[in-house]
Amino acid sequence: MFIDADTHVDENESTFSYIPASQDHLRPRTIEFTEEEMPPWLSSNRSSGSGLYRCWFIDGHIFPRRIRSDERTRTVIETRELFDVTARVRHMDSLNVETQVIYPTLFLRELSRRADIMVALHRSYNRWLSERCADSGGRLRWVALIPYCSMPDALEEIRFAKEHGAVGILKLGIEVGDRVASDPYFFPAYQLAEELELPLCIHQGSGYTDVVSFLRPFPDGESDTFPVVSAFSFLFGSGVPAKFPRLKVGFIESGAAWLPHVLGRSGWTWDRPAGEREHRLSDMEFFVTCEIYEDIPYLVNVVGGNDNFFVGSDYTHGDRSSVLDVHKLISERDDIDDKTALKLTSENARRFYNL
Repeated sequence: MFIDADTHVDENESTFSYIPASQDHLRPRTIEFTEEEMPPWLSSNRSSGSGLYRCWFIDGHIFPRRIRSDERTRTVIETRELFDVTARVRHMDSLNVETQVIYPTLFLRELSRRADIMVALHRSYNRWLSERCADSGGRLRWVALIPYCSMPDALEEIRFAKEHGAVGILKLGIEVGDRVASDPYFFPAYQLAEELELPLCIHQGSGYTDVVSFLRPFPDGESDTFPVVSAFSFLFGSGVPAKFPRLKVGFIESGAAWLPHVLGRSGWTWDRPAGEREHRLSDMEFFVTCEIYEDIPYLVNVVGGNDNFFVGSDYTHGDRSSVLDVHKLISERDDIDDKTALKLTSENARRFYNL
């Protein structure tokens, strides 16, 4: 069976039910707009049947709270929002998926610069999702949210994550202002994650920053990919892997076609057999998700082997990266040998997440 390395959950009111009454003023609220009222710069999906657009209201700002198309995503609200864990597991069975690793939706961006808000929201999400996944018999695993804006709380949540079944900790490529992934500010979190054998999962998304604002003319989502590429470049070029040699780092849902450029600019060459090369990605604990449309055999040659790629379906979402049958499609590709297909669809993800 397959390991789905990148799936999602759509948050709902229950996600924030662990916020104590004393902090109720920090709880996200749902607001709705008519089509005429909806801000044109805010992307969202219209509520099915209501004619209204739905958003989260957090710290004076609004963020999309999408209502997905069942037809487009090939999922239903009960599985997308984990109202019915058993139904989601049954759907996994039909896709021949043994384990799904779950990432958030709302939290793929920094929601506030206020530490009290971020800590409260992250803690509630982690407790809610850990309990939902606990009902799956080990089939659903989760990646924890870490409030890096408050390092003592961040370390506390990393410990909670390890004790409650998380298989990784989330990291945005640029966050806590404009801090890049190689900023020493994050080193205490990296050190603890390494000690607890929790991989660092750098997922597509954007921080509460103007760093990527110049990318806004690009197609929707591309500005969220840039921080992942940036994180790879900063970590790779700064010597951080040598400081934390056992820390696995994943670069999730941003494709892999950018690797030849980044590695080539760093002096890598791939004109000799992998065993004779000075550089191979397998010499590092870096893992990258690739997408079904990419030239995977070429990318395997560039990095010197097939040990550091895996794939995810982006379950629940309906964007470019969402391919519910991605594992089956990889296995059926004529240009990918059976051994590589097995590594991409199960073995590498199992190793990365310590499953």
